[in-house]
Amino acid sequence: MFAGTIKSRYLISRWKTFYDRAFFWKYTLSLVGKQIAYIISGPLSQYLYLIQIFEASVTARQGANFVDIVTDET
Repeated sequence: MFAGTIKSRYLISRWKTFYDRAFFWKYTLSLVGKQIAYIISGPLSQYLYLIQIFEASVTARQGANFVDIVTDET
């Protein structure tokens, strides 16, 4: 389970740093076969590219199962 907040059309800076430095995921498959979900605070439906980033980081990089994204957006 990963959680984050959307600010300025992307996740907060700590998440950006995490994703930028996550190149090692391609070489250390620590999440293979695991179930991964996201909890996102903010207007996710306005930024559909974020959904693609979340799905790709789980399935392409790690070979894990993408479950869903839960958001507090109304």
